[in-house]
Amino acid sequence: MIRIFIVHYIVFFFLTLSISFASQPRIISLSPPITEELYLLGMRNNIVANTIYCTRPEDAKTKEKVGSVINVNLERVIRLKPDIVFTSPLMDRRLVQKMEKLGITVYTFPHPKNFEEICHRFLRVSEIFGKKEMASEMVLHFTGRYKTLKENIPPGAKKHRVFIQLGKNPLFTATKDSILNSFIEDAGGENIAKDTKTGLFSKEELFIKDPNYIIIVSMGIEGEQQIKEWKKNKELKAVREGNIYLVDSHTYCSPTIKSYLEGVETLRDIFLGRRKKQ
Repeated sequence: MIRIFIVHYIVFFFLTLSISFASQPRIISLSPPITEELYLLGMRNNIVANTIYCTRPEDAKTKEKVGSVINVNLERVIRLKPDIVFTSPLMDRRLVQKMEKLGITVYTFPHPKNFEEICHRFLRVSEIFGKKEMASEMVLHFTGRYKTLKENIPPGAKKHRVFIQLGKNPLFTATKDSILNSFIEDAGGENIAKDTKTGLFSKEELFIKDPNYIIIVSMGIEGEQQIKEWKKNKELKAVREGNIYLVDSHTYCSPTIKSYLEGVETLRDIFLGRRKKQ
């Protein structure tokens, strides 16, 4: 009888221990937007490491850095003994396979193309940790704000013709399959390069399409210098009207359910003349 009791106690102890570990997983996030969303879900203490690009919220900067969105230091990952690793779709697939062979659970979510897909990703992440109820309430809240933003655009209002710049040499922009195209349309704009297949865009074509606004995403280019260069082209409507703006790359290239709305609001303010001209 005593032996049976001891066996049952040991089984119960290890079962409880495993549940405890499962409820407090060690996480490495190699995706900046996933890092932000983990903080939204209250999982700050579970994150043991992230990337050099994970700078939001401020506390994310204090976490150990084990790589970037495309590369990772496997030795550091192994040393940290994570239960779960989130990777970017840009991550080298061979590295993902190596982590999986080490017994690490790896999740990779595709780049979202619109607000709905961002919400879907957030809910998927929350399900992994049993936090779907919390996430659903947040999605409901942010979806309400999203609908309000859309409703504030008058039906039949004239579209603001926009060119969004991602790179300088060569000139690179956002296609219709990019989340940036969704930002522009949700703010009441029209992406003049939406039908571009690769994102490469010639300066000659830009002059022909002559956008009302040029929005520079500050990723990999010297934004302030680029504004000065554009201002030399007085034949462009955006230049004559002073509608050249520099926006934050984290907000527009790695959006969460929260920052997406902030990005739409920023563009909306630009289109309505509420932002200081640069």
